[in-house]
Amino acid sequence: MHMAKGTFCCGAERLMLLLLALVACFIMGAMCAEQMQSLTLVAQSNEKVWNAVAVVGDRIFVAGPRWLGNGSAVEVMTMNGSAVINASEALPYPDARWNAWSRGVNPARSFVDVNAIHLDPLGLLWIVDTGAPDFGGQVLPNAPKLVCVDVESDTVVRVIPVPLSYLHSNSYIDDVRFHGEYIYATDAGFPGLLVIERSTGKMRRVLDGSPWATARANRPIRMADGHIVRGPDGKPLMVNSDPLEVSSDGQWLLFGPLAGPWARVPTSCLDNFSCNPGNFIEKWRDLPPVGGTALDASPNGYFYYSDLARNAFCYFPELNGSTSKASDLVRDSRLHWVDAPFLEPVSRQMYLAVPQIDRAAVFNGNRSLVQWPVQLFRVPLPNWRPCRSGNK
Repeated sequence: MHMAKGTFCCGAERLMLLLLALVACFIMGAMCAEQMQSLTLVAQSNEKVWNAVAVVGDRIFVAGPRWLGNGSAVEVMTMNGSAVINASEALPYPDARWNAWSRGVNPARSFVDVNAIHLDPLGLLWIVDTGAPDFGGQVLPNAPKLVCVDVESDTVVRVIPVPLSYLHSNSYIDDVRFHGEYIYATDAGFPGLLVIERSTGKMRRVLDGSPWATARANRPIRMADGHIVRGPDGKPLMVNSDPLEVSSDGQWLLFGPLAGPWARVPTSCLDNFSCNPGNFIEKWRDLPPVGGTALDASPNGYFYYSDLARNAFCYFPELNGSTSKASDLVRDSRLHWVDAPFLEPVSRQMYLAVPQIDRAAVFNGNRSLVQWPVQLFRVPLPNWRPCRSGNK
């Protein structure tokens, strides 16, 4: 068949362009795959289970609940270059007395059960004491509190007690976030939120028993190996209002049960004690079961979360958080229930405590399945546009 020379050249050029496009797609796909970050081991323990971490300079603060078998509730360790820190180097923080609670000791000035630690925008370390020494147990009088520590002087500068009148018998103050003069706390035991005026300690309880704060029976906590986490009673573990973040623009509090879905409520309503947030709450995002979250509060920052069902740590643009696709920052079998991550803003490293909470004795017929050592990792944050991983 006769073909004009010009036609052949045009066809060859088109074929070449198509080949170049295919090569470009292959290269971009490879670059996308290479974006998965690698873990660096920072510290490990053969006796303590850390579920929370915060970093200031070369110091690492760690904590873990009493029901995970911990002695000292809060400890501090010092980094020494790239050397892996051993738990034997950790010291009680802010001192031994605060970590010396036992039954019969006044709980107002000692830690009964620390579930979370968090640095506020001023650089102060807040320690969340649930006040309940046993998992699912009753809160002790004068025990639930928020303890504020100045990490420069290593001294307690503020204690905000949480009166039992703001709690239920099965309450479990889980974590905190900050917005101006207000502190928000979730109750993972009985669904609801606490709003605390920082300067006065005045507080109120909101969204008490709200469906948006309540764990749903059709959303069990399923781990990467397929098993469903069960409570001491043998039934699927239901964790109510647990993770929370304040949006980068400060306009919304984002929160939900551990297994989702997440809702959002205006901070302007939460901060106005005459406003009922139940009238303004709305769905935000259908996240999978998460161990913990962090938010890069920069204008184009990302929302980070640990995906328990995939042993993955993921992120998505927070600005369009309700619709944007998520990507994996890292996926590794060692990340079995990352709990409360910490974003170190100077080094742009994310610190990941891996307490393996579902393997605790309380969830396994009083037999611990924890695989020692318990580890603390860090991973660098991305500086690229995220690749889509297909997870929500």
